[in-house]
Amino acid sequence: MKNNLHRKKLLSLMTFALLCCFSFLLSDTYVNAAEGQLVYGGPSKQNATNIEMNTLYCHMKGSYDYAWYQFTTPNVPGNLVVKAEETTFDICSADGTDMTYGLNNASSFGYQRSTRRMEPNTTYYIKVYDFFSDAYTFELDYWADIEPDTKQEAFGINSNQIYQGNLTLRDDVDMFKYTADQSGLHRFSLNAKTNEDEYYSYDIRAELRYYASERVLGSTTNYEKDITSFDVYLDKGETTYFNLTGAKGDYSVAIYNAKVSSIQLNATGKVFDINERFLLQPTVAPTYAVDQEVEYTSSNTKVATVDEYGNVKAIAPGKATITCSAKDGGGAKATFSVVVKPGKASLNKTLIKPVSTTTARIAWNKQAGVSGYYIYQKETNAKSYVLVKDIAGDATTSCVVSKLQKGKSYQYYVQAYVKDDAAVYVGIKSATNKLSPLPAKVANVKRTKKTNKNKSKTYTYTWSKTKGAAGYEVYVKQSNKNLSSSKWKKVNWKYNKRLSSNKVSYTRKNGDMKFKVRAYVTVNGKRYYGAYSKEL
Repeated sequence: MKNNLHRKKLLSLMTFALLCCFSFLLSDTYVNAAEGQLVYGGPSKQNATNIEMNTLYCHMKGSYDYAWYQFTTPNVPGNLVVKAEETTFDICSADGTDMTYGLNNASSFGYQRSTRRMEPNTTYYIKVYDFFSDAYTFELDYWADIEPDTKQEAFGINSNQIYQGNLTLRDDVDMFKYTADQSGLHRFSLNAKTNEDEYYSYDIRAELRYYASERVLGSTTNYEKDITSFDVYLDKGETTYFNLTGAKGDYSVAIYNAKVSSIQLNATGKVFDINERFLLQPTVAPTYAVDQEVEYTSSNTKVATVDEYGNVKAIAPGKATITCSAKDGGGAKATFSVVVKPGKASLNKTLIKPVSTTTARIAWNKQAGVSGYYIYQKETNAKSYVLVKDIAGDATTSCVVSKLQKGKSYQYYVQAYVKDDAAVYVGIKSATNKLSPLPAKVANVKRTKKTNKNKSKTYTYTWSKTKGAAGYEVYVKQSNKNLSSSKWKKVNWKYNKRLSSNKVSYTRKNGDMKFKVRAYVTVNGKRYYGAYSKEL
């Protein structure tokens, strides 16, 4: 019994001793695993362990010299704070480059904190020097607020991005640092709301690269209590500081240097009547482009003009392109196509005439800038016109129509047109004009001779009527001796009242006579003649 009791006491003492020893070993690590979520880093960047923001982690020493962790920042720019105990670490970029080498070392174990500005939606790495400690804790905090107070702590910002911050006191100061990424106009912009008793002020200064001095770019007070901005020209590489103070509350700041990347007009094109007007209204992008002014040019000022405000005026028929270009030199532009329809066409009646018994010439007045002219024709008694000619270009102002039928009359009109890739635009048609081809040669001419009681002779001539003829002209020559040497004379028209018929008589006392006749048509008040008949 005593031996058993002795054994139990001995076992209890041994158990107590082991517990004490284990407790001592745990205390020697300086970290209790219950303080955070247990995690083990990967042995390399390629095998890094993924961790989250705002979570306390606890790590026990592994079998590698380094422990790698990776994390991805939120979709907004911000500040990353790494809080760690009992370790040495570096923050590394995506390619593994150290961003904070020497931040902490093994001889200064304790609480360490590192604040770095991080890009949005970007993967970074933390490399822990595992051989310096057996266990450690760390946590990542991320926030988008900006709290730089001095020039040395000035927060670096990029162009064309909005940064938000907060001043907790009226005499608080936030400082921003910007290095120009291109030469040109830059706009420093502040957007803040204040109450009636407070206002923001800012001071912009630039370091001169070749001298150990500064130059003041601008200093102003935001009396408007809303949005204020200041424009200044910077050379590429020039560094500026933006000092904001004077009020408390939320604000946003930005430095814009964007050029216009695109221009959209309120229309892509229009078909105009002559003297019609249209106002172009451009919309540029991005909305934060510094210089949003545009200028206009016309490819053909004889067709359409445009003024500095975008007012387009149609001058004459034809096509033109209006180009709207950004004045900032970035090359952004938009185009507006102009088609000006022709006006009313007009015929040149002095040149319209029959050419032969089956052809006729049509003429019209030139309309500069048109793509061409359509010639329409119909028989006088027909119901509708048909297109018989398409004359390309504006220079040609006449044409010959053919395959006309003898003895028929026709009517014509002309329309000018302007053609582009999408359609054909016609002007107002001209007045119509009636036209007939030349009449045919008078046929079936006959002569009869009658001797009267007084020994005089009466010559009677007849012929077949010529289809379509408006009338006839009769020529005679007569002589008492030698008829062949006599000249032809047109019969006096006062005796030709019956010449629209096909018979005429002539009486002579002595000698002989010869006769010939031709038909005519009348076009625009002028007579055009067919061939003479045979002579009898």
